[in-house]
Amino acid sequence: MEQIRLNPSQAILFLTLVGVGVGILLGLIPLILGIRRKKTRLGVYGLICSIIGGAISSILSLIIVGIFIWLILKKSGSETNSDFADASGVGEFDAKNSGSEVSDSKVSDSEKSDSLRSDIS
Repeated sequence: MEQIRLNPSQAILFLTLVGVGVGILLGLIPLILGIRRKKTRLGVYGLICSIIGGAISSILSLIIVGIFIWLILKKSGSETNSDFADASGVGEFDAKNSGSEVSDSKVSDSEKSDSLRSDIS
C-alpha cells in the first residue's frame, strides 16, 4: 500500500474542510434550539458563525455554539425585569389597601395634607 502525501496547501484545505463539517454539525444545535424557542434568527446566525468558526478552528466552532446556545436560552431584558418586579413587589402599589394614602382624586388638598399629618404623628 502506498503512503498518502499531502503538500502544505492540500493539508490546510483538508483541515479547513473537516472544520467546516464540524461547524455544520455543531451549528445545527443552535439552529434547532432557535427554531423551537421561536428565535430563528439567532439560530441561523449561530449556524453561520459556527461554520465560519469551524473553517478557522474546530474548537472555535464549539465556543461559538456555546455562546449562541446561551443567547437563545437567556431571557430578554424586559422579561427579566418584569419577573423581578413581580417577585419583589417593586413598582406595584395598592392605594386601597394602604391606610396611609388617599386614592380618591376628588378629595381636597387640605384633606390630603391632614391625612398625611395624621400618618406622620
